[in-house]
Amino acid sequence: MCIRDRNITATSTQEAILLQWSAHPTISQAQISGYKIYNFNSMTNEKVLLAELDNNNLSHLVENLDANTDYEFVITAQTDSYESGFAYPVFISTK
Repeated sequence: MCIRDRNITATSTQEAILLQWSAHPTISQAQISGYKIYNFNSMTNEKVLLAELDNNNLSHLVENLDANTDYEFVITAQTDSYESGFAYPVFISTK
């Protein structure tokens, strides 16, 4: 299970970024217990957990960000027994 190709989109304002993704086409949302959103640094491979969401949430607003700053986010899906690999990173800048 992975959300790598789940049409992840990001929209930014000066201090917030909205991340949105679509449900997996072949895995029931009932099998997915939730999602995790990480702020990721691909240069150092460091990740910081920003949010844990239930399986009904297919978007997350990351707030209180610095203006004119580059950000990188990754999203994982969870079942009751494991966490998926990272989705492809989303690179976006606040305005």
